[in-house]
This record gives sequence, structure tokens and C-alpha cells, in this order.
Amino acid sequence: LGALAGLTALACLVALVGCGSSATQTTVSSTPTTTAPSITAATTAGWSQYRDPTYGYVVEFPSDGSSISPASGQSVTTSVVWRLANPAAKSDIATLEVTTTTHASASLCANVTQGKRVTLNDGVIGYETNNLSTANSASSHPQIAVILTHSGLLSIISLTAQESSDVFAQRWGGVWGHILASFHAGKSPTAGQPCA
Repeated sequence: LGALAGLTALACLVALVGCGSSATQTTVSSTPTTTAPSITAATTAGWSQYRDPTYGYVVEFPSDGSSISPASGQSVTTSVVWRLANPAAKSDIATLEVTTTTHASASLCANVTQGKRVTLNDGVIGYETNNLSTANSASSHPQIAVILTHSGLLSIISLTAQESSDVFAQRWGGVWGHILASFHAGKSPTAGQPCA
């Protein structure tokens, strides 16, 4: 798949996370952690840190970011969405989303290694795709995403901006790099590995 096709497939498949061939969603057999999400000041000025209460992954986001979707607590999938203001230019707005699951559809697993190979924190390998060469229509915003599997989890990290794709790298490249550098993959509370 090309970058656009891979990202389109990835975006479409995010909705299928947790769906098996029977189209019913199963739940994690052991009880996930029920601690409240932890959002603290990060070591870098202007950034806050989020620790997922279910799977323990950690990600930093610009401190002006506001959560518009809390993590779900008792299912196989958690998803958190933030609306971000660019630390360098507050008028630039983007959406950061992190989705993590212990149960992925076969279709999603087929796309795990599509895209550019990138190394995240702790040496975890992910695959990055984007639609920056084609996202100039009103219905398509510039987006970049990384998908990875690690310690029994499948995670998707994506950043979607509002401005045109030709300025995305200039305006959001540093923010995206910081997000990926700060990401610590969590761990599944159950045995098994998605996409194994």
C-alpha cells in the first residue's frame, strides 16, 4: 500500500479495533487497572504527561492541550483524544489521538508493518504513514500516524491538523517528534500478543 492508501486503511480500521471475525467485541479476562488517569507536568517546559490507567502507556502533549475524550476503562480498547494548540503558534490547532487494544481485527493486523519504520522510546518499533501529499480537500485534513505492537498491545498514535498539508511538517514536525520520543508503550494485563 502507498502512504495514502495505508493511512486510509489504517483510519478505516481504527473503527474495527476490537472486532473479531464474529463482529462481537470481547472483554479483557482480567480486571484492568482502575486507577484514575495521571496527568502531570513533564520534565520539558510546556508539556504535560498522560499515563493510561488501563494499559500504562505514557505520552506527553503540549500543556495547552485539552482532553476531549477520556480513556475507557473496562474494555479491550482505550482511546484518548486531545485538542492541541501548537506551542510555537497558538493559532494552529491539531488533534492527538492514542488508541490501544489487546484485541485487533485481522484486517488491522495486516496493516501493522505498512509505512516507514520508526523507533520510538525504549527501542519499540512502529510504522508511520501519512496523507500529507494528498490532504488538501475540505474533507481530508493532514494526518500522520504510527501503529505498533508491543507487550501484548496494539497502539495507534495519530496527529491530525487543520491547516493545509504543505505547512504540516513545518508547523507540527517538532511536536510530532516530541510526542513519539515521549511515548512509552504500555503492557497488556493478559497473556497473548495481538497480530502474532
